Amino acid sequence: MSEEQSPATVVFIDADNTLWDTDGVYADAQLALLKELEDRLGANVSDSDRLAFIRGIDQGLAERHHEGLRYPPRFLIKALALALTGSDKANAIRLAWAGGIESNRLSSESVQQAESRMVENLRRTPTLRPGVLSGLSELATEGFPLLVLTEGRQDRVRDIVRTHDLERYIPRVMEVRKDQRLYERLLKVLHPRNVGFMIGDQLDRDIRPAKAAGLNTIYFPSNFRPKWDIDEKGVLPDRQIATFADVPGIINAELKQVD
Repeated sequence: MSEEQSPATVVFIDADNTLWDTDGVYADAQLALLKELEDRLGANVSDSDRLAFIRGIDQGLAERHHEGLRYPPRFLIKALALALTGSDKANAIRLAWAGGIESNRLSSESVQQAESRMVENLRRTPTLRPGVLSGLSELATEGFPLLVLTEGRQDRVRDIVRTHDLERYIPRVMEVRKDQRLYERLLKVLHPRNVGFMIGDQLDRDIRPAKAAGLNTIYFPSNFRPKWDIDEKGVLPDRQIATFADVPGIINAELKQVD
């Protein structure tokens, strides 16, 4: 790619919980699952924060599975059933992971039915996060090349893009494992004349590797913060925002300094 063909900059954007509120979809699905299991088992959670109760088990299971939070929902169903019927969280996670379930009050058929309902609930289209529509529109109008990077399923991300009519702003979606080498390869291929940017909600998956590769990082924190995520002080993103609408101004200001 010649100097004339090289873009002034490139803008990489995370998808889930950056462009849209995937966490809200998961929270609703998890709470619906908990209510279903409570009704089926005749037991109730004593914790006042019901979502925190679920998330503690959810993340404990994710730490054991090779795909992290993308583990099959049946593990969560079994672990919640065990926790609702007397097991402490750690034991419930261990037993569910091992494939057993102490309580015979939840049959294999019931587990399958609950899993199907949860999977269906997780297919719901998430709402856009604050400022996304106006921010993307401004970036596209100004001609910045936008590339969405996701560790989720590419077809699912494209479906959400189409549903929200964002295809005119997001021409490219890549399903990748985000690490420093990925960003370095992309920068070598795209070869921007000035600094590139990465916008994301996860410090460990989005911000730290992008910053290590030399990108200017914009941290857009979401409601979802896994317990293994790192602290802002350990990464120091270049900027932090509360609305995606601030992104074009940040990029333009940075490019003026470079020029």
